[in-house]
Amino acid sequence: MTTCEHLTMCHYISSKLETSPATAQLLKGAYCKGHPAECARYKVARISGIETVPLDLSPSDDDIAERLLSVHNC
Repeated sequence: MTTCEHLTMCHYISSKLETSPATAQLLKGAYCKGHPAECARYKVARISGIETVPLDLSPSDDDIAERLLSVHNC
């Protein structure tokens, strides 16, 4: 298991920690500290930069991530 290098900068996780700590912990375990490469946010950040990741993009929004990446021809 690896830890996502974007964990400390991830708006989605930090906002979930404030509003729904239990959900944030589940997401962190599944994506951030488990399988970052499966996270839609990670996929977009890896290709086009963390600053391009929409604030509301969920880790499971693979279809949206694919559309965003298609704009970058990835």
